[in-house]
Amino acid sequence: MEISVNSNYHDPSDLRLIDDVNVLHADNVLCAVSSDTVDITGDKLLFILSVLRKEPVKLPTLSADEWKDLLYFLDIHGILPYFYKQLTARPTPLMLPPPEAMGSMRRNYLQTASKSVVVEKVVKNVMSAFKKEGIDVLLLKGPAFAVYLYNNPGVRPYSDIDLLVYPEDVPRSCEVLKGLGYLYSETIACSLEEKRINQEAFIPGDSRSGPCIELHWNYQPFSMMNEQADMKPVFERAITVKMADVSFKTMHPADALCFAASHLIYQHDKGLRLIWILDIALLCEHLESPRDWELAKKLSVENLSRVALEKSIQMARLWTDLRIPEDVDDFSRWPKALKRETHFYAYQKTRNPISGFRLALSGDGKNGSIVSRMLKHAFPSSEFMRKRYPELKRWPLLVSYFRHWVYWLTHK
Repeated sequence: MEISVNSNYHDPSDLRLIDDVNVLHADNVLCAVSSDTVDITGDKLLFILSVLRKEPVKLPTLSADEWKDLLYFLDIHGILPYFYKQLTARPTPLMLPPPEAMGSMRRNYLQTASKSVVVEKVVKNVMSAFKKEGIDVLLLKGPAFAVYLYNNPGVRPYSDIDLLVYPEDVPRSCEVLKGLGYLYSETIACSLEEKRINQEAFIPGDSRSGPCIELHWNYQPFSMMNEQADMKPVFERAITVKMADVSFKTMHPADALCFAASHLIYQHDKGLRLIWILDIALLCEHLESPRDWELAKKLSVENLSRVALEKSIQMARLWTDLRIPEDVDDFSRWPKALKRETHFYAYQKTRNPISGFRLALSGDGKNGSIVSRMLKHAFPSSEFMRKRYPELKRWPLLVSYFRHWVYWLTHK
């Protein structure tokens, strides 16, 4: 998304800000909408930035259709309800958008708040069921952030409920969710054995409306090798959060920050959403002490998210009013990223086979283990392939492998 403005109507600081947005998102592209329907001009962008950065509102002069386009853009990026609450909290009502636009934002906010009530009931039932079975579980991302970062479930939309459990608890967790009426893919058993994936989606098994549940048993996004991370420290550092009449555990802000940065940069690098950047800013604000920041630095290296975290914080500082402590403001003084991550970042950006080979060789140094992992990734078992692509059972197995390789090359 590249923005151009007429310098006759904007002061130099506005132009620098827009240039900074273009430079920062040259490689890490914002989630786009069709250019035939939505045109985010300089005035619209400056308006969005002024609200998110909590600066004097730069209200653009727009037609009714242009206001619809702007609200659509904010909705695509998941920040429309948050944007509405920020505007209505301002002491200058004369700077508000026209009534029609404010009415649309208010309806969106109320819809998000209404959905959060439904999700709260689901979370309560799920957490109670896991507790009854003695399974440790953490609530991740959207539902957790809405409560303890935003302090208002109505301003943080999300599409599903993310749970994190120990790998050894996955089979029992599946049974718990099945007992609650959820269905899941039968590929999960061989996926666990081969470490092919690290999450599984569960959908309601009847006609009820409700969110899907994503069960995670690893928080590393590196699908090319996909080693299992050590989950114990994450669970030991977990914090307890109160959600109306139910309590849940979620990641410590330092763990959540590294996880969110990897999610932002390594899982959605071709379509970033502003709500994820806002999450980064609020997580940084929840690092309340130098000790928390030191922990975040350490974890970013260990979790292979050091590069991702630096880029995420740069985005958060540009789009929001985030201020980080002076003693952590200089990234050149942070610990360096491991070569493993820098090779992964290069491979992710270019999909160059040479970068992929370097990534493979940057593992644990055991050539046999490296070759074994690469072969497993390229040639999963026939059982896995048949269950992963049941529609291709009538075709030779090579067809399933070809589809698998195409998916591997075109996705993560």
